[in-house]
Amino acid sequence: MNHIDNGRTFVAVTVGTVALLLLIGNVAKNAEHAPIYSPCEYEDSVSCVWDAETMGNGQGQSFVSDKDGNITYIGSAEARSLLEAH
Repeated sequence: MNHIDNGRTFVAVTVGTVALLLLIGNVAKNAEHAPIYSPCEYEDSVSCVWDAETMGNGQGQSFVSDKDGNITYIGSAEARSLLEAH
């Protein structure tokens, strides 16, 4: 291996390392802005997650409520996953 090959290898490793660091930084930045939901106290609460299987009477549909009260229906497994992240 001559020193030209060593230079190419160094450049390739450096570029790969920089790309990896940028990717890690982007993932961390996005994680900081991900909403964190707490369990809903009541079915009409806002900024929370309702897991229909484990809350209330154990029936109905699980959902996420945002700060404006907009509802997104989700599966109970996803609701539990969001609550575990809390």
